[in-house]
Amino acid sequence: MALGQAQLTAGQRNDTQTWINRGAHLGRIQGRDRNCHVGNSPPAQLYLSAALAHAQLVNIAAQELNCMKRVTPNNTAQSYLFHKVQGDQSTVGGTGGQMPAGRPQLTAGQRNDSQTWINGGAQP
Repeated sequence: MALGQAQLTAGQRNDTQTWINRGAHLGRIQGRDRNCHVGNSPPAQLYLSAALAHAQLVNIAAQELNCMKRVTPNNTAQSYLFHKVQGDQSTVGGTGGQMPAGRPQLTAGQRNDSQTWINGGAQP
């Protein structure tokens, strides 16, 4: 974690683990009860309600870089979402900022967990 950034609350850590385990609830890691990727016009047209998250993430072209999938099972190098969480999306031709937007970056452990989920087949 970079100096000056707040640590995630216990609730945010729990929500992050839920997202990692189920490929869902990504918006919940962006702060308390604020869901960034729900509603009428979510960022990147990515709806992450519990009912839609897996179908919206896995094997779907990334809006910012449509030559890459949002999540490619078993392959973090070809998973744009992983690059967004890592903050290195520009190295693969992507745009925008690191996720979660406007919040502390995920810890190394959380990023490793997401890598494990993707490389383990990105199961629902």
